[in-house]
Amino acid sequence: MVNPYVESFVSRFVHVHHHEIHALIHAFSAFFFLLGAYFVVLPLRDEAALSLGTGVLPSLFLASLVLTMIAAPASSYLLSLPSLPKGKALVILYRFFGSSLVLFFMLYIAAPATQHSAVGRVVDAIAPPADIQAANTNSEAPTSWHDLSWFFIGVRGSFFIWIALLNLFTISAMWVCITDVMSSEVCDKPET
Repeated sequence: MVNPYVESFVSRFVHVHHHEIHALIHAFSAFFFLLGAYFVVLPLRDEAALSLGTGVLPSLFLASLVLTMIAAPASSYLLSLPSLPKGKALVILYRFFGSSLVLFFMLYIAAPATQHSAVGRVVDAIAPPADIQAANTNSEAPTSWHDLSWFFIGVRGSFFIWIALLNLFTISAMWVCITDVMSSEVCDKPET
């Protein structure tokens, strides 16, 4: 049962039937928290790419595209299995991506602390204007690949690619779930 105050509040913004309010609030809150979580992780993804240098960005975007093209059929297959309800498939998908974020967190911490990062360059840039101008001239290659370990490069590059994949699949899987629950008013006309 939906609180009448909640129903009147929601009705101010959208035309919704009484029986749809519960699903609408759940869908709104799911997308709010899903997109909120993505925008928390987005600066970390950008820092991971910038710590490798801006010259690497085209390769990272290409790798994200290739991984998405490989993983899209697997996700579609998981969400279309008739024996697996979409709600359960969604839980499996979110647990998988959640555990992968925990794994990346541990790998991120395990990366050598002596490596240069974009955050360190920003802190170093808070200096006299001559130093800032000199730092901006080398913005294409902020670090030397010889100074970075393969572990550092692998974790940062993989994290960038994985977050792009995570964003695509978590949002599209949520849309799949919501389209199964919600339907247009044309389909919902009551019989008279």
